Amino acid sequence: MKRTAQVTKTVIVYLPAMTMLSLSLPALAESPANWAPKDALLYVGVPDCDALWESHKNTSSYRASQDPAAKKSVDSFERFKKNALKLIAKKLGLESSRTLEIYPHKGLAFFVSAAKGSGEDEPPDLHVGLAMDMGDDAESAQLVVQKVIQTSSENGGRKETIEIRGTKITTIKFDADSEADEANGNQQGNSAVGHAGQGPDHPEWLEELFDGVELDDAMSFYASEALSGLSAPAEFAVAFKGTTLIVGSDTDTVKSTLKRMRADDENSLAASKGMRSLRRNCGKDGQLQFLFDWPSMLEATGAHDRDERKALGLAGIGPLVLSAKLAPEPGIDARMQAFMAVGAERIGIAKLLMMKNIKTAPPSFVSQDTAIYVSINLDPGGILREILDITGRVDPEQAEEMRASLKTPMPDGSVMDLQKNVIEQLKGPLSLAVSLAKPYDPDNVNLLLSLRHRSRDAMAKLLGLIPQGMLVPSEMMGSTVYTSLMMPGAAMGLTDQAIVPVATKNAVEALIRNEGKEGRGLASDPEFKHLAKQLPAQCWGVAYTNSVKLYEASQAIRKAGDIDADYQWMPGMPFANLIRAALFNLDSAQNVDDLTARRKYAQIIMMTVTTEAKGLKFELVSADPQSKN
Repeated sequence: MKRTAQVTKTVIVYLPAMTMLSLSLPALAESPANWAPKDALLYVGVPDCDALWESHKNTSSYRASQDPAAKKSVDSFERFKKNALKLIAKKLGLESSRTLEIYPHKGLAFFVSAAKGSGEDEPPDLHVGLAMDMGDDAESAQLVVQKVIQTSSENGGRKETIEIRGTKITTIKFDADSEADEANGNQQGNSAVGHAGQGPDHPEWLEELFDGVELDDAMSFYASEALSGLSAPAEFAVAFKGTTLIVGSDTDTVKSTLKRMRADDENSLAASKGMRSLRRNCGKDGQLQFLFDWPSMLEATGAHDRDERKALGLAGIGPLVLSAKLAPEPGIDARMQAFMAVGAERIGIAKLLMMKNIKTAPPSFVSQDTAIYVSINLDPGGILREILDITGRVDPEQAEEMRASLKTPMPDGSVMDLQKNVIEQLKGPLSLAVSLAKPYDPDNVNLLLSLRHRSRDAMAKLLGLIPQGMLVPSEMMGSTVYTSLMMPGAAMGLTDQAIVPVATKNAVEALIRNEGKEGRGLASDPEFKHLAKQLPAQCWGVAYTNSVKLYEASQAIRKAGDIDADYQWMPGMPFANLIRAALFNLDSAQNVDDLTARRKYAQIIMMTVTTEAKGLKFELVSADPQSKN
């Protein structure tokens, strides 16, 4: 148990560093997936770190970091980086912190695998590995590694060295009673902190780390608490193969990685079903690769036995694989494709995931001013039936209790079958839209949540259960609008095709006027059409966010001056002010000038989820509209 806990700490130490490298930095003739084990539960790979960094320079996020308006944030990050390197250099006895400014230049692979625990009830042992081709920085990296080994040995670590085919592997092991943590300045505490690194129970090095770094109180607290809990791993091993640095949570992890590097190994992750799925469904040229074998993780951790997994419908589900590219073409910041295989036997969760595809384009009542649009083609009746079936296979008695709870006594003495009379009468898609028309006053900020139905009479009976006086119904073009005196501007709605449980009154009326019409609304917006052309024409889930519109609205609301950071909505105030207050605090911007600068680099993002013959396909495109100006 102690060893597993210590290895878990190793994951915490290595993963943030790897993530920062892969995001801030796509190819090698050899895929870094060749370095990871075939049974890896988690894998992140970058075939070419230098190429990824060059692509990142063509994104809006990079240009934003170079804008003078971002100087305060950039300077704060640079100060944190400088402090961190200075602290590490001091700890390692390096003459200059510049020696630590080293980065991977070609392939990078981070992976986690698991082996069965030593005892029957013991959790699995995690094995963590990180391999990086350091390129021109290899010499400096070797110096740093030597200093890490020396410092660890001087602070209670036991050094072991072996050599395999001319490659030296050095392993450091700390005894359970060693004082390595204390030597590393790690003292844990639970006191609250007002600023990062400050507090009587936090190590002094935290205060040095955050000296001159500006963070809000929440970030200060969480950063300090997370970092103050770090300690040296119980064991780690390192080796160099040419210019490639290999770091592992144990000697065997490094040994097996070296073996996979010597030749195309059939036991490498590159030969696994998961990576074959990635290459087949997500392309071979991704600059960033990701695999999460969550079904195998459930098996490794013993979360469910084989029979339970089959009953839940998990048996035929494969790992989630993902491939992404930065700035693949002008005007596009990023493109991502992900896939999760689903076997032929689709019951339970597998069946729930494979929803029916419909048109990706939104219905006509979703206005062209929409900044946020989400649609899911769920089938409430089918979902409930499948949940009852899953429960029946796992716990028949509980399933009967659930069925009984769906029979609800009515005031007149009758019994309503919620499954038959309500849930089975609903159908997809479930749609959410937030529209922002100019000027951005309460009348032009609208929200609409709608769900289609099979029976208007059934929906009318459902709405009739709401106590009289709470809603005021009115007819409009054969449909019904329900308003509330307690919440001006809020409404519900019922048409021949849809029920609207939450909305602004203007949005309900717009739905009634435009329902069923073609060629209108968001589907005709040029920015939406630009992204939609690069995504499937049919899917069961779509999410669209136009950050340009969001920032413009936030800036206008701040200028209006009727809402501030301390605004508290109360009954009787316009319902739309709830949305306006959220927009006011968008992205934690502190003033209008910040928003003006950020708007220049705002992105428009669209994602789809599609049912395919062999599984689920996820696709995302992020556009940078400003790059065309």
